[in-house]
Amino acid sequence: MSSVRPPSVADRILPLAGVVYALLLVLGAVLFPSPPAGDLPAASDPTWLAQHSGPVAAQAVLRIFAALAFTLLAIAVARTCHSVSVSEPGSDSGSASAPLLGTTAVVGGGAHAVLFMTAQAVALGSALQSTGGGASDSIRALGSLQSALLDVASIPAVLLFAAAGIAGLRGALPRWLAVLSLIGVPVAVIDGLSFPGGPFEAVGFVGLVFFLAWSLLVGIQLVVRPARTLQQRAAATVEADR
Repeated sequence: MSSVRPPSVADRILPLAGVVYALLLVLGAVLFPSPPAGDLPAASDPTWLAQHSGPVAAQAVLRIFAALAFTLLAIAVARTCHSVSVSEPGSDSGSASAPLLGTTAVVGGGAHAVLFMTAQAVALGSALQSTGGGASDSIRALGSLQSALLDVASIPAVLLFAAAGIAGLRGALPRWLAVLSLIGVPVAVIDGLSFPGGPFEAVGFVGLVFFLAWSLLVGIQLVVRPARTLQQRAAATVEADR
């Protein structure tokens, strides 16, 4: 048995958040100076932060908005998981699992966004503390906290990628995008282990590129997906259920 829900206005608008997320992160990397410590937070170098606290604070705010956009993208993916469910004839397993996949997508994407947003709030706090003449040790402690939050933020995204991949294999997304989503599961795990000095430190940049590319591709795909595709699938479903 299969069920197909036609796309609504929200189904068309929410996926744009994927494009916004990627754009904001790219702008955040291009428009603002990078700390000399490379992948480490600016707060790891209090002297440098004291000279660039304004740009660091602005970058943190921009990335907070990016996290909000990622949350909306997760909601869009969840709605897509609900939109198409496919199972074997005479079975309701696909329809029954669709709400679970949608919930999994929201929980995974939302948890990632909350952790990433919290990390940026810590970055904003370190910039404000630096402006106020805070102690170097306190600022470095905030930098360590931010780094830890960024490291673990990728882990919950495993749920989002897995839900999108499974729903995609059932027809909610093109097969190539479903496979790409499933590839994101190990990528997110390894990215979460890419802490400075760790065995996967060099993978951190790859993980960032994957998140950006996946968000952009999923957002665009969900926006441009024609309604007639779902209508044709619904017609085929009715025919198959006869």
